[in-house]
Amino acid sequence: MKNKKSIYGFLTEFVIMLFVFALVSTVAVNLFSKGKMLSVETIRTNEGLIVIENIAERMKTYNGEDLNNYLNDFSLVNDNYNVEVNVSVTKGNYILYNSNIIYTDSISRNVILEINVLSIGSEDYD
Repeated sequence: MKNKKSIYGFLTEFVIMLFVFALVSTVAVNLFSKGKMLSVETIRTNEGLIVIENIAERMKTYNGEDLNNYLNDFSLVNDNYNVEVNVSVTKGNYILYNSNIIYTDSISRNVILEINVLSIGSEDYD
């Protein structure tokens, strides 16, 4: 009789340990998957920041030239991202070019980064 009670106690303890292990494993896998997703998002954001910084530096000297020729050194479309550059013109004593640069994820189509760059021109190339 004593032997049966010790076996049931052992089995009960073993089942409780398995339940706790399964619960901890579920939480750990969930945390690791969230960490991986954050890592991928951070990598894409950093890549986008580098691309946009280079384009923004170039757009600081923009003076109304054709955008396709002006930005031909940059890859605006890739498997991972799309970059859209829109320029609005305000004329006064000087010509003010407001460049809106948008970096979007190609897969989800979400906007990751968006910045505006202003440049002042003295001639109109229209």
